[in-house]
Amino acid sequence: MLTVQDWLNAGYKRFDQVAARQYAAFGLQKRFDDDKGKQYFITVFVYDNKEFMLRFPDIQPFTFEPECQFSQPDSITVNTTLLLHKESTIDEVEAMVQKLWVALGKPYYETWE
Repeated sequence: MLTVQDWLNAGYKRFDQVAARQYAAFGLQKRFDDDKGKQYFITVFVYDNKEFMLRFPDIQPFTFEPECQFSQPDSITVNTTLLLHKESTIDEVEAMVQKLWVALGKPYYETWE
């Protein structure tokens, strides 16, 4: 089961302005780069389940909703939301986003040039 600390240990930075997600408690984000530029960001919206834990004893303290956006100038933008299960890992999330980025033709967020 993933924890907030797991995400922080993996290099994700916390941010509190999550107006785009009505029920999110806060967000986490990590940028991925290579020698050519900024590849993409993974943003994770974090939902606090404490108020539900008495009624649903099997619920996790937090729910994580990772997402990523890929776009190129004059092209269609692709928004992705990954749905996690109890055994999901951060490595799986990052590997899936990397596969999507490659499959979409490596649309860099920004190049260094």
